[in-house]
Amino acid sequence: MKKSFLNRYARTESGAVILDVAAARVADLYEDIDKVAPFLKKDLDQHLAEYLKNGAYEIGSEPFVIRITLNEMLSEEIKDRIKKSVFNFFTYMIEVERRAMKKMAKTSLFLFTAGVILLMISAYLSDWMMSSSNVLMHVLPEGVTIAGWVFLWHAITIFIIDWVPRRNDIRLYRRLSSAPIEFSNHY
Repeated sequence: MKKSFLNRYARTESGAVILDVAAARVADLYEDIDKVAPFLKKDLDQHLAEYLKNGAYEIGSEPFVIRITLNEMLSEEIKDRIKKSVFNFFTYMIEVERRAMKKMAKTSLFLFTAGVILLMISAYLSDWMMSSSNVLMHVLPEGVTIAGWVFLWHAITIFIIDWVPRRNDIRLYRRLSSAPIEFSNHY
């Protein structure tokens, strides 16, 4: 199945997959929200970044290059700035993902600790309230037990469901930040 995806892409003479990007001018590669920022500090266009991410994901571990085709001639200085800006953008995305993972770890640790504490409270309440004939006194420990297990479950699902995709995105962003970039002109 994967080979059929790879047939969509051109290849270099050395066999690397080409992620083709075409734009009328250099400015089209970037978000235009911050019009005064130099290209080195601007974000890549959201659609371009998503296209590159999806393309790199789709080709998996295949070697690849990014080929940018523009309607204008570029000096070597501009080419170097574009290469540096792509590197800067995906390096920044790595840091964004790392911060998110750090926040997830803190949240998960908090939830896990709270879950364990609630289960300990539940055990204590069960022993203490079981001698009571009041129905509410029998229900309260069960509610605390359920809350404890919900907290534990949520702490675990953060790692099972959320952690792995973010780690995979970091790998993808590393590949994109270090990808060779070629340029061509389309007149």
